[in-house]
Amino acid sequence: SGQWLSEHHLVYWQSTGFDERVLKLLKSGQASVHHRDTDRSNNEPENLELRLKHPAGNNQDDWIHILSLTEGGRNKMRNALKERVR
Repeated sequence: SGQWLSEHHLVYWQSTGFDERVLKLLKSGQASVHHRDTDRSNNEPENLELRLKHPAGNNQDDWIHILSLTEGGRNKMRNALKERVR
């Protein structure tokens, strides 16, 4: 309630088929969506990747599991979500 998603978060979430587990991770701060080419105006799904926060970490160096929207990345995302969100 009262929370919003930035455009690149919304595009990534839509590209996952609106997977509620992805939304939960984004809203909780356990994950973030990054631009692969560092161009923040390029919100094409192929340019976006999900980064999951290391459970024990508190800084930028602790991001793990870079997951792009390639088929291999989607499979990794599904497996990571099974482990992270129950």
